[in-house]
Amino acid sequence: PLVVDDVVIVSGYQIGNLCVRVLPDGNAQVLWQDKRELLDSQYNNLLHVDGHVCGFSATRRSMRCLDLESGELAWKWRSKILNGTTLAVDDRFLLVGARGRLAALDIDSEGVTLLAVTSRPLLASPCFSYPALYNGLLYVRNEQELCCFDLRRAAGS
Repeated sequence: PLVVDDVVIVSGYQIGNLCVRVLPDGNAQVLWQDKRELLDSQYNNLLHVDGHVCGFSATRRSMRCLDLESGELAWKWRSKILNGTTLAVDDRFLLVGARGRLAALDIDSEGVTLLAVTSRPLLASPCFSYPALYNGLLYVRNEQELCCFDLRRAAGS
């Protein structure tokens, strides 16, 4: 689930999305619900960006961004990376694609800007595990191996 203040959204493959507001008395008010038409996340996390929820659609093979309050589609982005897991780093995002490629992205309520992408996969497919970043070291893994990349040198620190 993605929690933003008092709003909770869950998204899943074959079930779609449910977005609720948790009320002060503990009950929930449904803000919107979608049966896989816009977003159906599988293995992929959701992001909160400028009042929107962004994530990859398993069946639509694109990253999609929905207005958090209404569920309306703001934009969709298709790339050769297909789907993957994202990690917020300062005001940018790192994407580890399911096929092992690494990308740096700018994501906002208007769309995605691809800043950089590896020319080849870092790991063999499939890569469904979430990346981890600690002190400038990026850890990515697949089912067989774990790799660590030093991003401090790339950032010039």
